[in-house]
Amino acid sequence: MTDETIVQQVLQGDRAAYRLIVERYQNVVFACARAVTGNDADAKDAAQEAFIRLYRHLAQFDPRRPLKPYLMRIAVNCSRNITGTRRPWEPLEETSEIVAPADATEPERHAAVRELVERLPQTLREVCALFYFAEHSCKEVAEILQMSESAVKVALHRARKKLLNDWRCAYE
Repeated sequence: MTDETIVQQVLQGDRAAYRLIVERYQNVVFACARAVTGNDADAKDAAQEAFIRLYRHLAQFDPRRPLKPYLMRIAVNCSRNITGTRRPWEPLEETSEIVAPADATEPERHAAVRELVERLPQTLREVCALFYFAEHSCKEVAEILQMSESAVKVALHRARKKLLNDWRCAYE
């Protein structure tokens, strides 16, 4: 069943149909919220709020447009509202708890990379997390974050450069 069909059913009063939207997008919305907030607790709150807001304002949504970018934009906004202006991570220090790759298993290396991504400045972190972790295209990331596609590409370039530098500082 397409998103457009589900949205039409919800708008016609079928509340049970909304569960299909939640089930279809809960993982990607959580991943997006996690990328912005940096922790599971805030990400769960943001994801829940995103689905509530979508439901409340579904009548304003144009069903001819894709639902996913619209929902992801709501998730980003909810996540930003939760985190406000605080920075949830401290800059990477020499005493970091990140496991060195030479001694690490594959899951530990993935966790180390994720930790470095989470320490990026907010815009770079969001772009990087949406592109790599949530597997959105540059065009989708641009739409979600309301940036130009070229700005997304520049941010990805800057994020990769910073990640490489941080990796070298931490592990070499």
